[in-house]
Amino acid sequence: MMMHETSLNPPQQASAPRRRAETAPRWFMPVVRRYRRVMRARKVARIRIFFICGHPKSGTHWVANLVNLHPEVLCRGELQLQSIRRAILDLRGNALYQVGKRMRPTIELHFARMVRECLVTFNRDRPGACVLGDHSPLPLMDMVSDPTVRYLHITRDGRDVAVSFTFHWLRARKPQWVPDHLREQYLNARRSLDGSRERATEAAKSMLSSELWVKHVASLWANRVGQDRATLASDDSDVRHRTLLIRYERLHADVEGERNRMYKFLGVDPDLAAPPSVETKTVAGFTTNDPRSHYRKGESGDWRSYFEIQQRGWLDEALGTELIELGYESDHSWVGRDDVVVRKNEPSHRGTVFATTMNLNL
Repeated sequence: MMMHETSLNPPQQASAPRRRAETAPRWFMPVVRRYRRVMRARKVARIRIFFICGHPKSGTHWVANLVNLHPEVLCRGELQLQSIRRAILDLRGNALYQVGKRMRPTIELHFARMVRECLVTFNRDRPGACVLGDHSPLPLMDMVSDPTVRYLHITRDGRDVAVSFTFHWLRARKPQWVPDHLREQYLNARRSLDGSRERATEAAKSMLSSELWVKHVASLWANRVGQDRATLASDDSDVRHRTLLIRYERLHADVEGERNRMYKFLGVDPDLAAPPSVETKTVAGFTTNDPRSHYRKGESGDWRSYFEIQQRGWLDEALGTELIELGYESDHSWVGRDDVVVRKNEPSHRGTVFATTMNLNL
């Protein structure tokens, strides 16, 4: 007897359609989106922002690593927002831009919002941070028209910067950064590299034995610190009252004391910060001297290993005045001395704005 086919293979019951997750009704979604925008705007408005300023290879990464030891502070990345800021200032000063005066408050407001939005988005991996920063090695300038914005400005001996900057350029492989009259020399030094530490050091020494190159990198530092001193001395800007001046050499000698000054200046409790460590690259100097690394040496006074008397004369022509103004030297006699000592804590004997502001921040 044949059994009915359906008795052997009973049809499977169709599964019930999956229910969609409970969501707000469509008519209510505009309200939800508006609520989210309002909450986001409140979060962005509550954060405090700061900028780490200084010439490249002056210690801006080190300062960023130090402030990042605090759970309420986060400074990560170089957003280079100063380019947009300069464009706004240029537009504001253009006589042909007739609506400039009327639109200035609106432009300033929306630029400040954009800066905050960028910093919140870029640093969202630490939700508990309420003080967010950028560490582009930018000139000291009024980035945001907001009295709560703070600036950490670090200065380093220009002679050490010239050495460190030369190693940095050789490692970066950026011939477009080099002026036309120095590009062939730079490319020749790059071609001599073979990946070893010895060749990297020899290539840097060959660059630092060139008068044109030494004067170029030294002039970059002198022009930058001169510009920053002028900003601090200007009566039209209140940036000087919102800036903490840091000396690389002093930070190297007293990491704990200097980083506590930074935390207090940013309005956070220093006791909550984690201790400096080799892993976070926050201790003074590095355990290895690797000329191929971004974190090469981190030493004060290293320039004396690279510059003889003739090269010191080139340096003095390009940055000697600024060295004296900033208190690194008392006069130009350092060129011919073998016992040059880098000053770590002494303000300038000439009472410059840098020295005065440094004393006010103590």
